[in-house]
Amino acid sequence: MGGKLKKVMFSFIIFLFIILNFQVPIKAESGKKILILNSYSEELQWTRDIQEGIEKTIEVNDNLLVYYEYMDLKNNSGEAYMGILNKLYTEKYKNTKFDIIICSDNDALNFMINYGEDIFGDIPVVFCGINNFNDEMLQGKPNYTGVVEAIDVESTIDSILFFQENVKDIIIISDSMPSGKFNEELVRKSIYKYSYDINFNFYRDVDVSKILDKRNTLNKETAILIVGQLKSENGNYVPYDETSVSLKELNIPIYVCWDFLLSNNIVGGKVIDGYSQGKIAAEMALNILNGENVQNVPIQRESPGKFVFNYNELSKYNISIDKIPSDYNIINKPFSFYNTYKIQIYIVSIIILSLVILI
Repeated sequence: MGGKLKKVMFSFIIFLFIILNFQVPIKAESGKKILILNSYSEELQWTRDIQEGIEKTIEVNDNLLVYYEYMDLKNNSGEAYMGILNKLYTEKYKNTKFDIIICSDNDALNFMINYGEDIFGDIPVVFCGINNFNDEMLQGKPNYTGVVEAIDVESTIDSILFFQENVKDIIIISDSMPSGKFNEELVRKSIYKYSYDINFNFYRDVDVSKILDKRNTLNKETAILIVGQLKSENGNYVPYDETSVSLKELNIPIYVCWDFLLSNNIVGGKVIDGYSQGKIAAEMALNILNGENVQNVPIQRESPGKFVFNYNELSKYNISIDKIPSDYNIINKPFSFYNTYKIQIYIVSIIILSLVILI
């Protein structure tokens, strides 16, 4: 009897082993594969925000297999480097069939347009974080859609004039990366509506020290608008998260167009965020994976943005928040018991007044 029981148990274990080993490959094969191709490294906050927006949107889908690539084009560039990436991805993914690719920022999109079909085949591509977008950029590829990154430089300049009514000089900091050039061009197209007594001074790939050298000549009639990266003395781009620290000695208002730049020494502006870009792109990708034809998923050409300003910096430059429009969001605002519990205070006051009247 004991021998029969052992045989039954042994047979059952073998059966379970076969079933489990049979099911695992089926689950892997049935999972749809997504490649997230990032233009820059994971060190860049914008890239991390986009990735978080994508991951939060698709995390509930257990049958999705997600792959990540970081092209690191802030630190590397040129045709030779693109050729190396082409060969690397061709070899790395020669046996992997993706169902869709999400690419972030202009460089990844350009790479996909030039090399993507040869490497990955003719599959749907969803882009996000694309500056200065026009349909010609896609070169007639019908399997591409996505969300455009359109910073609102005009509204940010309007906020500069709102806060600094007597501003005479606005320094524009940009860089020679494709996105930096696009953003600089956006500013140049916007400034014609403003009066000629405002001087717009453009600095592309400028050394931090050259800006700091001007601090003795700058005054309260000056503002800085950042639409690109500064460079250090050794010629490398200063990481975005170090921008405010690099310019803190200037002691003049600094405005930005991205939320990841909001920190100490930054006043604010009409900002967009990478999280929303990633979220919208992921939603588009899920619709396509669920059977929607990519040609029926329209490109979203406007970026969601909001006015956000730093209370500490407004106070530093004696800018009153009393006149700020209701659609302006204020961060770092000191806690106010009245403003926080205004409704509750009104309700309690009415109850007490009612009781007094009744008495």
